[in-house]
Amino acid sequence: MFRKLLCHAQITVTLECVDPILIKSGYATVDGPDSVPVSSYRGGEKPTYFLPGSSLKGVFRSHSERIIRTLKPKMTCVPYEGKKDDEVNDLYISCGKRLRTLKEKMESSTSHIKRSFTASDAYRLQCPVCRTFGSTMFAGKISFADALPIEGTEPLVDFRDGIGIDRFTGGAVHGAKFEYTAIVSGKFETTITIKNFELWQLGLLQIVIEDMNRGIIRIGSGKSRGMGRVKVEVTEYKVIYPFPQKNLVGIERLANDRDIRKYGLFAADNVSISLPAPIVVGLQHIYNLTDQQEQIVHPLIECFGKFIESGYEVDWLSAINAALKEG
Repeated sequence: MFRKLLCHAQITVTLECVDPILIKSGYATVDGPDSVPVSSYRGGEKPTYFLPGSSLKGVFRSHSERIIRTLKPKMTCVPYEGKKDDEVNDLYISCGKRLRTLKEKMESSTSHIKRSFTASDAYRLQCPVCRTFGSTMFAGKISFADALPIEGTEPLVDFRDGIGIDRFTGGAVHGAKFEYTAIVSGKFETTITIKNFELWQLGLLQIVIEDMNRGIIRIGSGKSRGMGRVKVEVTEYKVIYPFPQKNLVGIERLANDRDIRKYGLFAADNVSISLPAPIVVGLQHIYNLTDQQEQIVHPLIECFGKFIESGYEVDWLSAINAALKEG
């Protein structure tokens, strides 16, 4: 089913510095600061500072995990915490490792009912976060472009001093002084693209954007020192379908009954968001919801809430056994 492009959304977002931001480049300068922001040479001799899309994706993913784990602790994998045994139904094993175990079990099964590991298995048997952002067995649906400075603006940077702190005494560590450069002013633009989305995924994305705008989420390093807060504004919100639609729907409404069961898609009832007249470009029907953002926020978040309440908590061992028995 995911070999088709049945729907996708493109959300253009601007990020404006409220506090200094430092996403480290990873390379210390020879005669300058120890840490500098990520930069690239784009159409000129001077470096252009930007916010990497990979860093933004990591921030969105980690906060999505926090949201879902708060509402339903067993609804998402947490492989970086707790025990590290090899039990397949252990919460602390990543979805990628679970799926790899499932694939091996299916391939080595001696049962007379035997089938191969499929893309529907890779999607259905993952936690909601891995469904959206990906795992080692599934590429994910969402992508973030690098947040580049808006044309006509140039980020301003400031050179600052830092000092290492002794965790035992609470005082400064002798000889641990360092220098860094932070972006203190600037406005950046990025585009978030999510393909073949389920409607609850748009709701989750909306919650993360709202939390970032309220300062709950910070980006880059130095968050405990008051860095990394940004002001977020959605400047363009488009959904695209290959066929005309009257209401905003996800892939759960566009797939057939067989695929809905195979992929474990969730369809919330009574979620109705009318779409404006489309702009038709080739085979794409583009619906611009930028002016309707206030009207779509609550229904999308409500859809995500219904998804959480649906009790999507997979017992992994039972899921593996069920998958082995499927015809």
